Amino acid sequence: MNRNFIFVLISLVTLFSIVNAITQFKECVEFPSAELLTVKLTPDPIKPGEQEFEVSVKLNYTITPATIINFDVVDQVNPKLLASYFMDLCSQTDCPVNPGTTFSTTHKFTLPAKLPSKYFIRVYHYLVTPGVLGPFSCAIAIVGS
Repeated sequence: MNRNFIFVLISLVTLFSIVNAITQFKECVEFPSAELLTVKLTPDPIKPGEQEFEVSVKLNYTITPATIINFDVVDQVNPKLLASYFMDLCSQTDCPVNPGTTFSTTHKFTLPAKLPSKYFIRVYHYLVTPGVLGPFSCAIAIVGS
């Protein structure tokens, strides 16, 4: 009896964890020198419609005017951009923001009403200037199966 109860309890916890999976953002392997951004979503798991992204990073670079935060949502099966959002970070804070500072911002934008079965979300900071070859920081989450 006791074993059955424990088995049922573990099964329910596992099922609840799978159903309410939290979106996991990881390093962008295509940009190995980029700092990893911490990204939290509301709602999570992701749903079509308005999505809130809380993004933070301990800076190893300076945020100056023309430092952009960018969000891309890309269909992974039929590679195409589904949604994109960007903003100059200095529009939300006094610049410059110096290295060593933990910098956080919150952004809302609308995801498409219909999302494919497998897609990814990439979030990154970059400087819009000639000669900059990749983002300063980046995070990516692969969603779906």
